[in-house]
Amino acid sequence: MAIGARDTRPEIEERMLALYREMTPQQKAVRLFDLIRTSRLLSGARIRRDQPELSEREVEVRVAALVYGRDLVRRATGIDPGPGYE
Repeated sequence: MAIGARDTRPEIEERMLALYREMTPQQKAVRLFDLIRTSRLLSGARIRRDQPELSEREVEVRVAALVYGRDLVRRATGIDPGPGYE
């Protein structure tokens, strides 16, 4: 099974896959949640960089909209994150 990453040599990719196969389900879950957290932190950082005038709550709403969609976030919070978060 290959991941097919263009920037990773095949022997490194095989080693990565071997390490993933050795992980317990709990270790895989921790890795997954760490990646999700990192993704959300990076999204928030980008939003803050692009729109520094936003409050922390407005940033959180926009990050949630990236994950769940603009309509759901608008219905759940009453706040419209604005265009670009469909």
